[in-house]
Amino acid sequence: MLMQSSSQGNPAQQDIGHLFLAHRSVKLHNAVLSGLTRRLTPLGLTPVQMAIIYHCHAGDANTVTGLSQLVPIALAGMSRQVEQLVQKGLLDRQYSRQDRRTIHLLLTEEAEAMIPDIIQCCRENESMLLQGVSDEEKRAFINVVDKILDNFNNQENPPPPPPRPKP
Repeated sequence: MLMQSSSQGNPAQQDIGHLFLAHRSVKLHNAVLSGLTRRLTPLGLTPVQMAIIYHCHAGDANTVTGLSQLVPIALAGMSRQVEQLVQKGLLDRQYSRQDRRTIHLLLTEEAEAMIPDIIQCCRENESMLLQGVSDEEKRAFINVVDKILDNFNNQENPPPPPPRPKP
């Protein structure tokens, strides 16, 4: 059951329903993507396509499978996005010399030339979203998000239990 915040009384005594994590994180996610979409549209890119180009440029991944582990979309959706980037002339496919089943994705010169514009779009979006947020608040936000992600990762990948003592 969701708690509802009261706008009356002492703020310190109000419930924290207005901080409900899922609701706020979805709103933040939507705000970030909406701003990026507006800024990337003139480049002919979506936020997912921008992420693919960025990760290929940074060397984080160069296969559809590797990218699908970094960008939160299903493997089939990643394949479609990669195909669109190939059709736009921004990605090339190259078969691996070691394993012909593996296809490496390479940025074209045109995609490499877009990197400064992509970075600028991201900076402008963050600047707009973080107006009025102090450096101290930014550091606190990052720390809280890191703790939440650590909690999630520790829950999803809990450490193995200690060995049981032998009787």
